[in-house]
Amino acid sequence: MRSISAHFLEMPLDYLIAPTFPFNPALQVLLVALDHYLLSLYPDDTNHLLTLEALRDPTLTFWLAQNRHTGQPLGCVALRTIAPQTGEVKRLYVIPAARGQGIGVQLMQVLEQRARSQGLKHLQLETGELLAPSVRLYERCGFRPCGRFGNYPDDPRSLFLEKWF
Repeated sequence: MRSISAHFLEMPLDYLIAPTFPFNPALQVLLVALDHYLLSLYPDDTNHLLTLEALRDPTLTFWLAQNRHTGQPLGCVALRTIAPQTGEVKRLYVIPAARGQGIGVQLMQVLEQRARSQGLKHLQLETGELLAPSVRLYERCGFRPCGRFGNYPDDPRSLFLEKWF
């Protein structure tokens, strides 16, 4: 079992971001909400949902944003190492009521900081064409279009982005 640092990144607003385990119940609430949202937009066969097996991947690290007063889960993101110097951004999600507070950007900054500390120099991600607000957030974070990577199928609804640092 991986150890999770007791340190967390305190945010200036009413939330904090901390690393978490994949089966943390608060994280699971967000992952289920994200899956339901994606399944409402895209056909089952084009969704790339995380399986239980994938959640056990030792190269996958999650962060959870929670309200610092109530503990309510607000957002999450994951980093998966896919090559010696490349990571993949997975499962970025912020609940609708918490959007517009900078949580998504903060989650991406925490993820990038961790990627750099692991010696990664390149981040990639797959998202969907119907997720325009997410694409704008990724672009604000410095991601640019790239070609398909990994085992993702050739699907016109998928968008692939990357960032080098």
